[in-house]
Parts: sequence; C-alpha cells; structure tokens
Amino acid sequence: MDVKVKQMIKLIEEDADSFARRAEMYYKKRPELMKMVEEFYRAYRALAERYDHATGVIRHAHRTMSEAFPNQNPMMITDDFSA
Repeated sequence: MDVKVKQMIKLIEEDADSFARRAEMYYKKRPELMKMVEEFYRAYRALAERYDHATGVIRHAHRTMSEAFPNQNPMMITDDFSA
C-alpha cells in the first residue's frame, strides 16, 4: 500500500509550467490515478474484512475459554477501532 500511495503522490505532484500543460497532464494521468485509487480501496476493503474475521474468531475463542474455565478472570477484549 505504501508503494501505491507514493505512486499516487508522484502523479499528483508532477510539476507543469503552464495551465495547458497541467490540463494535459490531468487528462493523461487521471485514468491511471483512478485505477490506483480503486486498487487502494479494494485492498482496504480486503484488509477490513480480514480484520472483522479475525476479531470474530478471537471473540469466539474468548467465549469458549470463558465457558471452559468459568472461575478464571476473563480477559477484556475491546474493539477501539470499530466504526
């Protein structure tokens, strides 16, 4: 993801000496930049889905352990990053 962000920044920050040159750069690079943003979004969604799955597995394991060892102090599991 870091590489993709750096590529996007490089595309955005490329200098142009005139308005016409900037407009030309915009129209040439817009599809490439849009493709990068879409790939970035898909990677973000995949990461979020893996996170949701992992937290579900951890919660299930926590419940199982709590049922197996009811006299033990439970570990507190918090989800500080929930949206």
